[in-house]
Amino acid sequence: MIVRPWAEFDAEFPIDGDDEDGIEAEFPGRAISGAFAEIFRGLGCDVEEPRHAYEHGWEFNFMSGKGHLWCQIGLIDKWLLVVEPNVPMLTDGSASRAAQLDILTRLNAALGQDPRFGEIRWFTGEEVHSGIKGALSPLGEK
Repeated sequence: MIVRPWAEFDAEFPIDGDDEDGIEAEFPGRAISGAFAEIFRGLGCDVEEPRHAYEHGWEFNFMSGKGHLWCQIGLIDKWLLVVEPNVPMLTDGSASRAAQLDILTRLNAALGQDPRFGEIRWFTGEEVHSGIKGALSPLGEK
C-alpha cells in the first residue's frame, strides 16, 4: 500500500499572518489550522489547539482512537498539509499508523464535501514538491 500523508490544495481562507518591519512575525495559517482542528474534531478526534511553528506554518497534535497523530499546515505556493503518526516513547506505533490510514481516508472524504477546499492532491514525502500532479486519494496500491 502507498500512503500519501501530504496534501496540497486551494482553500477559501484569508492569507493571514503578521509582519513586523518587513519580517514575518507570525506566518500564515492561523485560520486554516483552526478549521482543520475543527474538521478533525468533527471526525471524532481529540485535538490540541494549533500552535505557530514559524516558517513551518502551524501544527497540532491529536488523537484518533488510540492513535497519536500530528498535523502541520503551511503555505508554499498552495496550502500544504501533512498528517503523520506522533508516536510517544514506550509505544510500538501500530495504533498510530492504523489511525493515520483511517483519518487520511476520512479527511479526504470530508475535504471533498467542504466547499472551502478544492484541487486536493495527495503525495508521498518523496513526491511532494517534485512537480508531479499528485493523486486523488491518500491511499493507493503499489
